Amino acid sequence: MSAFRLPEALTHVQVVSVMNEARAHFAALPADAAWVVEAQDVARLDSSAVALLLEIQRWAKAASRPWRVANAPAQMQALIQVYGLDEVLALPVA
Repeated sequence: MSAFRLPEALTHVQVVSVMNEARAHFAALPADAAWVVEAQDVARLDSSAVALLLEIQRWAKAASRPWRVANAPAQMQALIQVYGLDEVLALPVA
């Protein structure tokens, strides 16, 4: 399993390039591989980070792949809760 590592900063400034990197990463995985997004390095984020996770979730569903976010920092979890998306994204509690 090869996780896609999110960068330390994940804001509107970085999200387009990170989204392109994520798309390429997941496209290169074997057809039966689960998609894992490693979030432990994220220290600065805004709502763009949540949008990225929602987009990856859409890609995974379209490809019929299981996916998950590993090690989501508390700030990311809090932002997801503020937007009422905790059940939609179903992140494990850090």
